[in-house]
Amino acid sequence: LHQEGRKAVVLIDEANMLQQQELMEELRGFLNLEVPGSKLITFILFGLPNLETNLALDAPLVQRIAVKCRLTPLNPETVKGYIRHRLKVAGASREIFSDDVLTQIAIGSQGIPRLINTIGDNVLLEGYLLKREKIDVQLVKDVARDLGLSG
Repeated sequence: LHQEGRKAVVLIDEANMLQQQELMEELRGFLNLEVPGSKLITFILFGLPNLETNLALDAPLVQRIAVKCRLTPLNPETVKGYIRHRLKVAGASREIFSDDVLTQIAIGSQGIPRLINTIGDNVLLEGYLLKREKIDVQLVKDVARDLGLSG
């Protein structure tokens, strides 16, 4: 790839599952592959907050981290925009969730994207199974409760 003028980038989702020091040392070893003036490989790790604890198993690896980004919970307005966007991309041709329902999803998920998706998916499934034309706030509360979430 380097000879072709391209860059190797490895994306690792759920990197928080890499919980062994040996794995962290292997990642660091790959980062040592370089040619003058350029690294040969870049890793982008995605994971839950405990990823930082796992990375700390190898201090020299932590020193090689160039950029860190933490996703904080989304505020209610951003949650609403996020859900509307996802529905539009999925092909929704009409409004499925009222503003009150979107607010309840934001409350139940505490703005955590993974929980927003989980609540939304489950609410849509429950609504379908119950043959509901419109999703209501109580259904969102019931789904959040069944998932063990507050709201």
